[in-house]
Amino acid sequence: LAQNSGLTGVVASPLEIKVLKGKLNKDFKILTPGIRLKTHKEGDQKRFLSPGEAFKNGASYIVIGRPVTQAENPREELLKIIEDIALNKA
Repeated sequence: LAQNSGLTGVVASPLEIKVLKGKLNKDFKILTPGIRLKTHKEGDQKRFLSPGEAFKNGASYIVIGRPVTQAENPREELLKIIEDIALNKA
């Protein structure tokens, strides 16, 4: 519906990325919140993936908030996230 309406992207749960990628043109963007490392507590996010899994499944962009902003050492968390993405690249 979004693509047929002329939009160029959507915000979607990380668990919906694969389904959407299979139905949308290759240039359609998917912004995905609910991203946390597997070592993080899920908190209020019940539908989440790791950063690397989200990109591997086809996310165009990811949103990571509290896992970084509330981390004791935000820089260290970002480095872990970057490592997760590098390890999971397709």
